[in-house]
Amino acid sequence: MCNLGLEELRNQFNIELSRKDSLESKASYIVGFTSIILPLLLTILLELLKGESFLAVEIKYLLLGILLIDIILIFITLFKTIKILEITYVSYPRNSSDPNKLNNFLFDNENLESDLKDSYLGAISSLNINNNKKSQSLSICFKLIFVSAILIFVMILGVLL
Repeated sequence: MCNLGLEELRNQFNIELSRKDSLESKASYIVGFTSIILPLLLTILLELLKGESFLAVEIKYLLLGILLIDIILIFITLFKTIKILEITYVSYPRNSSDPNKLNNFLFDNENLESDLKDSYLGAISSLNINNNKKSQSLSICFKLIFVSAILIFVMILGVLL
């Protein structure tokens, strides 16, 4: 029965580790997307700020406003995703670089089963809290990108009409 409980805790820890990797992978995709979109938006901004333009002044100012809001949203998204990608400490169960401490823990410990379970529970809890924070930030980033895409669509419609 002890091995089954420890095996389940180890599986849960591995699930949280893969969840962390998945969240960070999605955040890196967002960083890549924003690093492509941002220079394009800045190029459009510079073109609109030039004196010669085929657009009416009112439309030009409207597009400038939308573009500035969009650039700000993209910057906020970029900073939030970089924060998600910051290296966070992962508390591994019985993480020790000293072999003597690990040997003492494994072989001289009378409450090995209980201590291992506590170690896994602490590591799972810590990793879950960090993953939930990353997940919430990632959700906000996707919403910001969605709003940004809508603004780009409105801006394109403004130019075409």
